[in-house]
Amino acid sequence: MAIATLLSLLSSASATALPLTGLRSLIVGGGPSGLLLAHRLLDAGGSVSLLEGRPDPRAPGYLEGRAYALGLGLRGRTAIRTVDEDLWQAVAAKGFPSDRFTLHLGSRLKVDLRTPDDSNAEPSILIYQSDLCAALLDQMLRRHGVSGRLTTAFGAVISCQP
Repeated sequence: MAIATLLSLLSSASATALPLTGLRSLIVGGGPSGLLLAHRLLDAGGSVSLLEGRPDPRAPGYLEGRAYALGLGLRGRTAIRTVDEDLWQAVAAKGFPSDRFTLHLGSRLKVDLRTPDDSNAEPSILIYQSDLCAALLDQMLRRHGVSGRLTTAFGAVISCQP
């Protein structure tokens, strides 16, 4: 089942309405989607093994000069808040609030993506992908690390044999 489909299913049901006790899942990929899925599965009572080919995002020098920033707006906030508000606050603390967005189309055309009517809107959070992953991972380990239902492997070598 695709991650987006499973996240959608988990988002539409509360953890108590969808008990996953005894379900063992393997998630290959410790990016934001994989980590958020792991949170949801663990909160619903399942067990998760998470494999990621890259090093732990909390390790010093993780990106070695390569980084990209994400903007977490309404959709990102909503997805993270499907776990709970505390997780969102932990993620937001790693980023920078921003309420101004201008799209530059060529050298002469600028389009403001937020209008004055949006002044009461919650600001988006600008955050590096590695910081987002680190916040999601820290919270997951804090909540479920001693449960015996979570194993993680960073720097994992994953190969498929025919």
